[in-house]
Amino acid sequence: MSRGLLALGFVALAGAAATADTLYLTDGRILRGRVERLEKDSRLKLVLPHGAVTFSASEVLRYEGGPAARAAYERRKADAAAAGEPDHAALGRFCEAEGLTEEARAEYRLALAADPAAAEPLARLSALTVADLALELSSAAEADRPEILAAIRAHGDRAAEGLRRAFDLRMTLAREHLAGGAAASLPDRVRKLFLEKKQALLAAVANPGYVEGGAEEARRVARLGFEVRALARRSDLSAALAADPVLERHLAALHVLASGIGEAAGAAGHPKSQIERLLDPLRESLASTNRLGESGSPAASNAAVGRDNDADLAKLIPHERAGIEAVNGYRELLGLPILRVELRLVEASRGHVKAMLERRFFEHESPVPGHRTPWDRAVKAGYPALTIGENLAQQIGAPLDAEGALRAWISSPAHHANMLKRKYVHIGIGMDRDTWVLLLGIPRAGKG
Repeated sequence: MSRGLLALGFVALAGAAATADTLYLTDGRILRGRVERLEKDSRLKLVLPHGAVTFSASEVLRYEGGPAARAAYERRKADAAAAGEPDHAALGRFCEAEGLTEEARAEYRLALAADPAAAEPLARLSALTVADLALELSSAAEADRPEILAAIRAHGDRAAEGLRRAFDLRMTLAREHLAGGAAASLPDRVRKLFLEKKQALLAAVANPGYVEGGAEEARRVARLGFEVRALARRSDLSAALAADPVLERHLAALHVLASGIGEAAGAAGHPKSQIERLLDPLRESLASTNRLGESGSPAASNAAVGRDNDADLAKLIPHERAGIEAVNGYRELLGLPILRVELRLVEASRGHVKAMLERRFFEHESPVPGHRTPWDRAVKAGYPALTIGENLAQQIGAPLDAEGALRAWISSPAHHANMLKRKYVHIGIGMDRDTWVLLLGIPRAGKG
């Protein structure tokens, strides 16, 4: 397109359900309801509040939850009960991984009933609760928003305070363990797996045929993206040595607690990027470790950009801040430079979200005079645009949070490839209710 414009579209539709599975379709839609498998012809049936619809396997990129995950959960739950001491935290983690979020909440509450001070269930339930409140906020009437926002901040502050106490205690134990001479290198097996999947993902996204590669290729590459993120969450710094289970437990707990603090602090209005520094003391103790997430990553420049971003991130609403941190976190994980927050791109993104909601359309081309293309909108906001890329996301019937938007873009080849282009310099996100606009920009020379 002219003027270096790269514009990408994503339409996501959803039907709400009390206990929902999530179905991602090849045409870009997201549907929520109860998934049932039709054994006769291998199709999937999605039961929605207003009826049901069926899809062939070729129409489905992937789905979270569903009958297989739910049956596996029931088997695990029965086995745990038969053993006499159900591990509700482990069952909750399984439900989270399978997309059974309602069941995960129930299991974490049971784990806390057994041990009110249990750090991991507290952190995970806190994150889920904050997400619930944030989604409620995003779809609330204007008159109700101040009360819900106050509840989010209060919950976030309380959760962050309790989790921080648990984090500080665990950090002391981990550092004392290291001071006693414990080994601190990453397991070769985990590091090798991470690097293999990371390189395969980068090669696939860089392939010119990826965007038009069809549903099977989209599923394969999206799965790589989710696996790389999961490995990093489990292993960054990380599972240490299998031969050192004490340190492994410390590190796993620290990551869960840091994640929970980040979610709570973000809900309370603090930039989540600051939370990453909680692990700095342990990073110093493990300075000689060949850490998982650092291979090929421009660590020094990313750290500088992250510090520069903090002030501007604090000016954004929690969803926008979380969206930028999610995109930048994914780029950094893959060894790409993170992007500088550009408030003029945020302004342009917000304006397009507002126009789409008010005028009831969902397109890159806007009917608003002077704001037709993403490039036009960026320039109107004062950004000295050379190249502009845009991703859109919308989920009708249920609000879409930052993690959901990122996962949707990873599942869509055009958005995935756009989001990971090395050339971009700036990022801006606008979000309201069910609609997201992501703008990525390169400024004219000398105008950055």
